[in-house]
Amino acid sequence: MKSKLLALCLSLACFAAPATDLKIGTLDVQRVIADYHKAQTVTRQLKEQEVSFVKELDGLRFEGNRLLAEAEGVRKLSLDVALSETVREGKEKEFEMKLMDVRALEARLLETKSKRESDLQARFAQATKIIHEDIDAVTRSLGEKEGFNLILNRNQANPVAGEVLFAKNIEDVTAKVLALLNASASPLSDAAVTAPKEQTK
Repeated sequence: MKSKLLALCLSLACFAAPATDLKIGTLDVQRVIADYHKAQTVTRQLKEQEVSFVKELDGLRFEGNRLLAEAEGVRKLSLDVALSETVREGKEKEFEMKLMDVRALEARLLETKSKRESDLQARFAQATKIIHEDIDAVTRSLGEKEGFNLILNRNQANPVAGEVLFAKNIEDVTAKVLALLNASASPLSDAAVTAPKEQTK
């Protein structure tokens, strides 16, 4: 599929300009994403959020284990023949109440886990969209300014994953695109990539 798309792009480029004027460049998109300041900020923020979510879930699990231990202690008392029947009946009712608390906490844990995972995925998708749009805009601007007819994705680390397996005497614009993207680095621009959303408890 990639080879057919590449052939079509090359054909269109050839029709758009004489062969002698055809200017082609390559861009290592994976490297750009890895070294772009917004992408690095996103990675750090998402890791921090993931750690926070894990701590929250661990807290709920700890509370659940505490409730289970309490319920087990009450259950044993409800079976203790050394206690009066009235006391045992009271402990049995208390045990049933403890079980309800445990089940409610289990439901809360599952709901919280689902919401936090969904939130992380949504923020990742939002940030990825912004980063890809930035790269596309800067690459297009550079291509127009420097007269490129075609700029292809060249994955240096894994050539098979890109659109170019071999290139000779073709300008690579990766460094230029990165320089333009990172020239806009600022705390405010980075903070806007994954703006926190209000969490539902």
